[in-house]
Amino acid sequence: MAKQLPQWLHSYLIEFDNKRRTTRENALNSLVNALISSPKHEFVEGNHITICHNCLTRLTSKKKGSNKFSKSEICQSVRAISLLVINLVHQDAAHQVFDECLSVLSDALVNFKSHEIDVILEVLWCFGIVGFLGSCNSMEIEKIMLLIWDFLNPNNNNNNNLESSVLGAAIDTWVFLLSGVQRQNLSMKFWKKGISYFSELLMKRKDCGNIDNDNEDVVLAATNALGLIFHIDVIHKFSDKSKEGEDYSSLKEEIFEKIKRNLDGMKFCNLSQIIQVKFMKKILGKEGLRNHMDNNENFHRLFEPLSNNKGKKAADNVVDDAPEREEVVHKYFQHKFKSLNAESDELLTYVSEKEKKVKHRLGKSANSSLNKARTLLLNKQRKAVNQFSIESELYD
Repeated sequence: MAKQLPQWLHSYLIEFDNKRRTTRENALNSLVNALISSPKHEFVEGNHITICHNCLTRLTSKKKGSNKFSKSEICQSVRAISLLVINLVHQDAAHQVFDECLSVLSDALVNFKSHEIDVILEVLWCFGIVGFLGSCNSMEIEKIMLLIWDFLNPNNNNNNNLESSVLGAAIDTWVFLLSGVQRQNLSMKFWKKGISYFSELLMKRKDCGNIDNDNEDVVLAATNALGLIFHIDVIHKFSDKSKEGEDYSSLKEEIFEKIKRNLDGMKFCNLSQIIQVKFMKKILGKEGLRNHMDNNENFHRLFEPLSNNKGKKAADNVVDDAPEREEVVHKYFQHKFKSLNAESDELLTYVSEKEKKVKHRLGKSANSSLNKARTLLLNKQRKAVNQFSIESELYD
């Protein structure tokens, strides 16, 4: 049955260009559900260009003023791109999608109006997935972070009054991307207002009094942003104050307490991992996340401690794995040979030339059986010593 599945998926691609809107939407829905249900590595590797171009066509149509594609179809197209990158194992293919999508997704944040919230949310989430899994280095991730930061900027004429759901999603995506950047690679000049921005955002939402669900999303996103900045210890890169740690000690304590209350019993290795798993859950859903934790090679690489034990919930998969060590005893028995040197030859009454050649071939030649056996034994002894040295470094 599994062998027939790619044929079903190929039929969805054929229906992408159907003239009937309902047929196209059904094909997209089916493709999205298939990519969520379980990883389709082989299928996406062979069709990622086709899927990417077809989906991006729906996004660029808005810029051209076309009404051919419905909002639902555009949303599903953007979700399909996110799932495409999640399923792509080879970095070259994922980076190709990154290059194709970057400018289109950036334009989409400008072209879609504030009332088209569903599309903007999908674009933001897609930005996160494409940047996190499709980029080749921290500079490319930071490039997308800057695009989102500009989108968040209150001085941006297009975004003076962002909806709370959009604001929360934008911060979530920015934090998700931050979790994938090595702290030593973060720029020293781009983020100096980071802590003040998120702190002021929290104060404003707190002063509102009545916090609805959307406002709660903003509060949680801003809390995670500050928490991650403190957690990875990059305060000096996100603050314009001359002093670093001591100025934020009380804020840091308050933020960590809020984060602990929001964990709901989750047991992950660190805050970065919590943020990453929760973001993936937005795209895949609870069941899809579990399936990809078990079977997706990208997730095995990203969340190795969480995906060791298949079939278990992600929250239960984090354990302190005891190192396993296999010991092999190999015994080698070496036959005793009488010395065949010049002195031993003198003890013999007579040694013919033929016998001398035989003795030389058996004992002194580099290709002799004795020397081959000796070389084999020494190589095994060296290998054993090197293995012991490596294991000592790992487990000490």
